[in-house]
Amino acid sequence: MESGTNHNHSPRDMQYLVIGGKNLGVNVGQYLNNTTAQSSNKLLTSVMNALGYAATGIGIEPSCGPLPGFLA
Repeated sequence: MESGTNHNHSPRDMQYLVIGGKNLGVNVGQYLNNTTAQSSNKLLTSVMNALGYAATGIGIEPSCGPLPGFLA
C-alpha cells in the first residue's frame, strides 16, 4: 500500500480512491484536493454517515466530523 510521498507511514499526502456510493448520497465523479491536511478519520466518518450510522468521529478523533465535500 502506498503511504503518501514521505514514506514514513504518515497519512499526510495519502491518496484514497472511493468507488461507488451514488445511492448512498456520496458526491461521485469528483476529485477532492484539500489544500490543508485532513485526517483520514474524516473520510471514515463520512463513509459511516453514508451507510446510515450518525457518527461525529471515529477512534482517537471522536468529534472530527465528516470530510467536507464528500457527502451530497
